[in-house]
Amino acid sequence: MGRTDGARHVGVLAGLCGPLVRFTACDGAAVSLISDAAHEVLYATDEVASALDDLQFATGHGPCFDALRTGSPVLVDDVGREADRRWPGFSGDATRIGVGSIVAVPLTPTQAPIGVLELHRRAPGALTARQLDAVADCAADIAGALLEMVACSESGDPGFPRMRPHVDMAVGMIMVQLSVSPEEALARLRAAAYAARRPVEELAIDVTERRARFHRGPDTADSTGG
Repeated sequence: MGRTDGARHVGVLAGLCGPLVRFTACDGAAVSLISDAAHEVLYATDEVASALDDLQFATGHGPCFDALRTGSPVLVDDVGREADRRWPGFSGDATRIGVGSIVAVPLTPTQAPIGVLELHRRAPGALTARQLDAVADCAADIAGALLEMVACSESGDPGFPRMRPHVDMAVGMIMVQLSVSPEEALARLRAAAYAARRPVEELAIDVTERRARFHRGPDTADSTGG
């Protein structure tokens, strides 16, 4: 039942994001839940949207985190010119994966944001006032839908397919390898993935399959053996 519900919920997000992407003339969108304990992509329209979220997950900063922290939309009309003033080093990485502009809007079903709706364009450019209004309306609809999904679930978990299913297991293994807390283990995994310019989930798979191992000292990961 959980898998069926999860697939249906993904369909709901796709039905909301698809028309919005077309109306705003954007190239992609992603919906993420973000908290101190987790960062889960619930839906992404394309690989670039997923990679943009993974970049921010790996570095711990970017438009998504600012939107979540401030509770207000974050607009980056020209990533190449504006991003590094807010998030050092971000523009080069975002440009490399094909992102020219970003809009990140917090999802606030109650008093505090629980996640972010993020849209991107390959080219720089600002959204019009009507397009921004549509993004805000869609973010409100998504936030309400997520709240309803949780309320209707017996376990409180809507059952979305996990896009980073190996991260938790890898964090547990790194905790043992380094004798560190879960928070530090996750930070080491994210830092190593960012340094290697790899998705966090991809490195997590290498850890769980013992192709990569973490060590104390300046070298955070060794992918030469199991």
